[in-house]
Amino acid sequence: MSMKKKSRLEKMMPYVLSVGMLTFVAACGNDDDDDNSSRGGGPELESENVTYRAVLTPLNGSGATGTATVSRDADQFNVEVSMAGAPSTVHMQHIHTGTACPTAANAGADSIVDAVEAEAVTGKALIPLDSDLRSQDAGGVYPVGRSYRYRESTSWSTMVADLTNSTPQPEEDTAGTTGTSGTSGTTGTTGTTGTSGTTGTTGTIVEEEQDSEFAKLAPGETLRLAGRVVEIHGTTESLDSTVAGSHGASPARSLPIACGVLVEVPSEESEDTGTTGTTGTSGTTGTTGTSGTTGTTGTSGTSGTSGTSGTTGA
Repeated sequence: MSMKKKSRLEKMMPYVLSVGMLTFVAACGNDDDDDNSSRGGGPELESENVTYRAVLTPLNGSGATGTATVSRDADQFNVEVSMAGAPSTVHMQHIHTGTACPTAANAGADSIVDAVEAEAVTGKALIPLDSDLRSQDAGGVYPVGRSYRYRESTSWSTMVADLTNSTPQPEEDTAGTTGTSGTSGTTGTTGTTGTSGTTGTTGTIVEEEQDSEFAKLAPGETLRLAGRVVEIHGTTESLDSTVAGSHGASPARSLPIACGVLVEVPSEESEDTGTTGTTGTSGTTGTTGTSGTTGTTGTSGTSGTSGTSGTTGA
């Protein structure tokens, strides 16, 4: 190789190394982008196979306790509520939008947490746990009794579609304001024409306020169950006039009696545990053998005959 060519290579070498380093850095940057895109930039969605459980503790001194278990298995949504010690009446029960249960601190001067005071903490009801989970309005029949077990299932996608199907609120048009009268023309040889009254302004559109019992998911909102509140209602006690009902239900029917927050259950705990085998019955005790019969006494031998006397000698 000539000295001239060698000199050219030496001059180009820094440029070659620079291009190589830039290529390497760019490749590393692309790898990071790929990793980030695989992780996703949005919030992590809940699993399609998950179980949540709420331990239901008493409210308003009801003594009612129990558990609420909700689970999703692909498109299947299952709910089970077990209660004991509840008043012997109908029990409305709902999953609410909020994440906390009311306490005695939320009660008014009457020391009772009524439905209105409780809703300020739990938020509105989102999923009514009644006889039909497909929609908020389809069922309406709730469990009855002091102790009960409620079980219902439905399609997850059908239920979510109903929860996001918000009915538009009715609108009303307020009347436009009346235009002012034109001023009279001034008197003269020929009176000038009075000016025309101003046109009334167009009425504004306002939404009618309605007190809906149930909340709806916002457009595009994902239904999440973790941390939601489950609340049980209904008492047979006579309540003071200061205790309020809610959404058309009487104070007694809507009074909160138990509440709990849904917490995810580890998969190994949510699997059904096999039932314990029944204990085998003990073998029956053998009967005591009967004693052998006593042998009969042998008969005595007959006595030998006496020998004849000898004859006397002559």
